Amino acid sequence: MNIAAKGSHKGKGRVALQLVLAAASLLPISAFADSTTGTTVTISGTPTPGKQITATVVVTGKHLVDGPQYTVPGGNVQLTLNGTLVAQVRASWANSNVYEYGCVDSACGLYVYRSQNTTVNIPITLPSGQTSYQFVGTYTGDQDSHSSTSPAVVVKPVYPDISAAVNLLLND
Repeated sequence: MNIAAKGSHKGKGRVALQLVLAAASLLPISAFADSTTGTTVTISGTPTPGKQITATVVVTGKHLVDGPQYTVPGGNVQLTLNGTLVAQVRASWANSNVYEYGCVDSACGLYVYRSQNTTVNIPITLPSGQTSYQFVGTYTGDQDSHSSTSPAVVVKPVYPDISAAVNLLLND
């Protein structure tokens, strides 16, 4: 058995290696990622306060997605409205175009699924009393892919036209 004596070069080297490994374990997973993603947000529907619109968040670029079972986890697709997180959905085989999948280990006990496109449609009821709505989409990243954030999409509220009702009241 070869055990390095305390204070020897081998002992110091092992301690240094342990410190480096411990420090590396504290880094975010995306620090080791090798793929770049992009995220976009689009809004459909009339942005009327109190009514529902749909925000579509799209993640592009190679990224991991959750499969049906026993998979390496993908990242989260998030949507913020005026700086507040309003939805978070896992990137999964159900909302992604999977182009590659396979076993991670020789026993096929763990699978990996990859996609180039994840699309999440999120229904949002717009709050009242806002002068504008700012939407931002984010992909949190995964062990293979960097995170990404969309540019902000700002929409102004549209209030229903009540002129016909006002005319009816005033002209009677």
